[in-house]
This record gives sequence, structure tokens and C-alpha cells, in this order.
Amino acid sequence: MKSRMINCTWAEGDGRYTCELQLEGPNRDGMLGDVTAVISDVKLPLVAVNARTTKDKMAVINITVEVEGRGQIDTLVKKLYRIPGIFEVHRTNN
Repeated sequence: MKSRMINCTWAEGDGRYTCELQLEGPNRDGMLGDVTAVISDVKLPLVAVNARTTKDKMAVINITVEVEGRGQIDTLVKKLYRIPGIFEVHRTNN
């Protein structure tokens, strides 16, 4: 079996990239504050936030944070799931 090697290079920069997550749960007072508190707790820069409520009173929150790697994303997602009412956290296509 013949093996192939492909040349590749790593992107230049400081090793940080943005990650967008979408959170969903029943809307309640203080939910957005809880989300931003978790982001602050894990010490990640918050780049953008968009929060809205659907017709059926569900909160949909999109956050964009700056991370250095998968480990930071995993830690953030685990902590976001601990927020009362949050039942869905996933990365968007961004």
C-alpha cells in the first residue's frame, strides 16, 4: 500500500479563534446574566451576543467567544448546561 503525504501549514496568528454557540431554554428573568457570568467565570472574551424570545416563550441565545482550543469549548459547554433551564447548547455553522 502506497502512503501519501500532504504538505500543510498552520495559520499564522496568536492561536485564538472565534466559536459561536447557540443556547436554548425556557425564557426567565436573569438567564442572559447567568450566561455572561459563566463566560466570565471561564475567562473567555465575549465577542458577540444575540438573545431573543420565541412566540412560545423559549429563549434562544447566540454567543460568540474567543477560544484557544477544543478544551475551552468543552469546558464552557459543560458549564452552560448547568444553568437552570438550559436544555440545548450547540455550535453553529460559524
